[in-house]
Amino acid sequence: MADPVRDACVRLLLDVEKEIPLSGPLEVAQARLEPAARARLRSLLTETIRHRARIDYVVSAFLSKGSIASLHPPIRQILRAAGTEHLVLQSTSPHALVNSWVEIARRYGHKGTTGLVNAILRRLTREGAARWAAVESAEVGGKGKPFRSLTAHWSVLYSHPDWLVDRWIRTWGENRTRAILEWNQKTPDYWLRLAPGVEPGSNALPEGHEVGWVPGAVRVAAGSRPYEETAFGQGDYTVQDGAGSSSGSSHPIRPASCSTSARLPGPRRGTSSSGEGSGSTCSRRIGRRGDRGGCVADWSDSAAPSRCISSRATGACPPGPEA
Repeated sequence: MADPVRDACVRLLLDVEKEIPLSGPLEVAQARLEPAARARLRSLLTETIRHRARIDYVVSAFLSKGSIASLHPPIRQILRAAGTEHLVLQSTSPHALVNSWVEIARRYGHKGTTGLVNAILRRLTREGAARWAAVESAEVGGKGKPFRSLTAHWSVLYSHPDWLVDRWIRTWGENRTRAILEWNQKTPDYWLRLAPGVEPGSNALPEGHEVGWVPGAVRVAAGSRPYEETAFGQGDYTVQDGAGSSSGSSHPIRPASCSTSARLPGPRRGTSSSGEGSGSTCSRRIGRRGDRGGCVADWSDSAAPSRCISSRATGACPPGPEA
């Protein structure tokens, strides 16, 4: 039987590629799963989106011709999600990973495509980690080098559109641009919106929680499992991201002071209104040109932000132009 989390992830990634707002379909998919499975789906989905260009680069190396972009859309999403599970999350043994994703492939393709998925994933589990690591130290420029320019390298390494990376480098220079790219790729903390009567410091809350800048909420480190705590099942808190937690707060947010959406030239625009956790109301632009894209924050046309509320909020602005 096909794993419902992996199957739901493929369907949601297809929606993302069609530029369908993700919040509604994600909420429906999560409602059909148990709490732990919901968190697994959210992690697999968001990490696949966050690292898409780098995963595409690694997986494409195992194709005999063409790139992952040339594959049947469901097979493309299967390979992306499987690559994330093995290279980023590292949560499944190679044998189980291959068998599970081949089972998903049977639902979307024919015998030939199932065999293709099986062959690529077997190579991925053997050689993928080395290729993944090699992206970071790859040589740039010159004949025979993996990347023709620093822009091309960073657009893959950090899974950002190459046109945006180029724009930032020309505007702020390499050091500031790299700081922004690295910040954008960080997995955000979880924020817990507390139920009435529950106070920070309560023994019912997860160990290690910290009082954040949002009233009525605390935060816990990325990678923790607040949805598995007894207090979560009892309704003592809900799990959100920073943007979701800030919704309705008393903080005086001035939208004009911070740009968390890339201003995209041309007609190709896509908006994703999903955050990293449930309940988010933050809209993010997904900028794409060609086969690369990702979630971005762009300050190029605005003054340095004095306050930043985004789906990746961790209590402070990313390193903008003033950094």
